[in-house]
Amino acid sequence: MKVTLSRVHRFVLFLWVALVTASATAQTGSFETGSPQDSYSRHPVTGDWTFQFYHPEDKTRSTVWRYVPRHKIKPSVRSIVRFDGKEFDYRYRIRNAAEANQAIAYIWLRGWFTVQGLPAELTDHQVRTLTSQQLWDLTEIRGQAERSLRDRMLFSAPGWDRRWSIDLKAGEVNFGWLPDAKDDSNHGLKPGAQQGGFGISRPELPGIAFAEMQGYVKHPPIIGGGPSVGPVADALRQLEEENTVWTHVLVPAITPPVPWDAAEFVTRVQAHIQKWPKWKAMRPAALNRLNPKLDALVIAARNKNKRAVERITTDILTDIFETQPGMTIERSLDDDDAVWQTPLPIERTNGLDTLFPRSGPRPAMERIAVRALSFNLFYLLTRMNIGK
Repeated sequence: MKVTLSRVHRFVLFLWVALVTASATAQTGSFETGSPQDSYSRHPVTGDWTFQFYHPEDKTRSTVWRYVPRHKIKPSVRSIVRFDGKEFDYRYRIRNAAEANQAIAYIWLRGWFTVQGLPAELTDHQVRTLTSQQLWDLTEIRGQAERSLRDRMLFSAPGWDRRWSIDLKAGEVNFGWLPDAKDDSNHGLKPGAQQGGFGISRPELPGIAFAEMQGYVKHPPIIGGGPSVGPVADALRQLEEENTVWTHVLVPAITPPVPWDAAEFVTRVQAHIQKWPKWKAMRPAALNRLNPKLDALVIAARNKNKRAVERITTDILTDIFETQPGMTIERSLDDDDAVWQTPLPIERTNGLDTLFPRSGPRPAMERIAVRALSFNLFYLLTRMNIGK
């Protein structure tokens, strides 16, 4: 096994934690607080972290752990959705600004859908009745089925590996891309570059999620086993919060009811957007104004009152378009090349400037949130007009 500096640091910290919990004399620290002598600092320009952890019984012995944050990228994303008559094709173009200091080496999204066509999961009773070989064979069959479905649905740009993780209970699928593991020289999307070809094809209509992105560093693992309370613990939590860049994207999220039910469809759309204020895609006040209109839209759709559906939908579109200057019906469906979604600002500690600051007042809705909601409303009107 290759020994790396990060492995050494983790082992040293593990020993330190073990000694703290085992010793009952001559120490004031604990597993939760660590040693009182533990400290951290940040470089005033780069924001890089340095932690020093002390041996609980011998203050002359300590270990130093340094960490370069993975947020030194400058990403922006374009989300495009196309309908081929059967499924929605989600495509993403990602760029990394020339002034970035790291290549983008990690792109991870979340979609709200269930993958069909997988072998049924085994019950605990079934697992107990199988031999090790049978269990292995079934695991291999399921793994192959997952990979086959993944490769059919998930599109990968040249030089990138596609991955996903299915959570059947939550009805979620986490998916994304990492630099090709076969090429050690490929660290990801370099500063000044942009790349398309990332995507996923699904029958669900668009909602909002984040593209979680991180930059390439030589030693990416974050040290484990640190204190859970106190200044050093707070610093470790801040380090993790700042380590990922979050950018809104369109993702598969709204499943059309089968058989078609317009009221149920609006209910599903409304349920999804309740999360948008928490995700900073919409201000709470904007959601409070929107909810009564969506409630009325559900009633109109349930009553199959086409004229009322059109009137309420037009009212909602007028309201949300006003949050984005220059927004039109055409742009809501497919923004032009000049419009890119930029990351959410990241607040840093120790007087360091905020990362990815935005100029001007925050809009009532993010542009991409307007696009997601309007897409679903146009879909509703289309289904109402064709009568199915």
